[in-house]
Amino acid sequence: MKQFFLAYYSAISYFLILNAAIASLTIALHEFGHYYIGLLFDCEGKVVLFEPGRGTYTALNCGKNVKEEILALGAFVFTFPLALILASAKDVPEKYFSYVIVGLTLSTASLDILKIIKISWFQILFHLVGMLLIVRGEIKLVEEKILEIERSVVY
Repeated sequence: MKQFFLAYYSAISYFLILNAAIASLTIALHEFGHYYIGLLFDCEGKVVLFEPGRGTYTALNCGKNVKEEILALGAFVFTFPLALILASAKDVPEKYFSYVIVGLTLSTASLDILKIIKISWFQILFHLVGMLLIVRGEIKLVEEKILEIERSVVY
């Protein structure tokens, strides 16, 4: 019984640490995507990964010929390839983090999407779909990890 509780305690620690790492990485890649697209269009600026009261953002100074729609698409430049790499993993529970990454990307890009599509309910849709993907990924990840733990404890 002690081995059983120890396995579940380590699983909870695993989920907390890995979720924090994936969320941090996804948000950083989201902001660096904006910054990278800005650099391609000769913009100057900085990425702020945490500022009390404001959160994360990318401050760019661009010429008048740069459209904000293009800069907004930077949110997906690095995050979607990471999600595809994780999704292609075989026989590991961590492949379900691809859902979490896409979900976080859509949720955090819900503010950026208003620069591309000027329909306010679309922002809500983006955020809702993102949250559903996060929940789906977390549920699948927990299911797979629990099955893995049960197999190792029972056998």
